[in-house]
Amino acid sequence: MPYSMLSMSRVCEQFVARLWTAVAVASITPVAALAAALPAPPQTFDSSYVAPTGAKLNVAAGGNLQAALDKAQPGDTIVLQAGATFRGPFRLPNKAGAGWILRSIQPLAESAGPRHSRQSR
Repeated sequence: MPYSMLSMSRVCEQFVARLWTAVAVASITPVAALAAALPAPPQTFDSSYVAPTGAKLNVAAGGNLQAALDKAQPGDTIVLQAGATFRGPFRLPNKAGAGWILRSIQPLAESAGPRHSRQSR
């Protein structure tokens, strides 16, 4: 046996002493210092719907989505063609202002042609 009962007792004493030291330091540290080390709570914002007031930027299948993202300003709406695939990566540049840039998908009814028309497959 590598340790005698006396040395195991000493190891336990050292562990308890270190534990008490850690508890004492934690209780002495000011609460403000601990709070400064914590991450900020989530920020809240008003997410209520506001109708878009800016330009409507249409992007058809095969169109340049990055150009639309670069051109869009807060209040604009980027409308993507229904069923189209756009492959990234895309860069979302910083924009001045406090508004939103909306992204929507062209309704299938608009992309399918006039109502009540017969289309062959």
